[in-house]
Amino acid sequence: MGGLAAALAVAVLALVLALPGGTPGGPTLVQAAGLTALRPTTPPPGRSDGSKLLDTAVDGVAYPYWGDSFAWETTGARRDRLHGRTTATVFYEKNGQRIGYTIVSGRALKTPASARTTVLNGVTLRSFTHDGRTAVSWLRAGHTCVLAGANVPLPVLLRLAAWKGKGGVPF
Repeated sequence: MGGLAAALAVAVLALVLALPGGTPGGPTLVQAAGLTALRPTTPPPGRSDGSKLLDTAVDGVAYPYWGDSFAWETTGARRDRLHGRTTATVFYEKNGQRIGYTIVSGRALKTPASARTTVLNGVTLRSFTHDGRTAVSWLRAGHTCVLAGANVPLPVLLRLAAWKGKGGVPF
């Protein structure tokens, strides 16, 4: 029985290490993307004094305002914790479609091995699908950002994620 238990422990550890996100007990990119499928718990943040940013942030990394340039309007927000890390998600809607943009505090999360890499506007973007939702991740000021939505075309998510607002959205 001891050998069976040891083999099972090794198999579980191998599975955990193979999953997106890396270290056991740490948040995964898939978990962060899953937050974008949840419901908002607070009203939408406002625009920050007519800038290209909203008046909410995670560790100083503010969310973009996409209303003028893309007609994606903010509809709500939420804050969560993933394995001890602060996260915040802002939700946007356009033509009945909803996307969520999550920023995770702390060091960058590991990208799933199956992710596809695209470079747009000098930003390295990683895209993947999970539970029928397309997700894109990238780094802003060293923080993992995830943008995801169901039935939202990948090129739309890529364009939004890489948008710098003519320098108004710091990377």
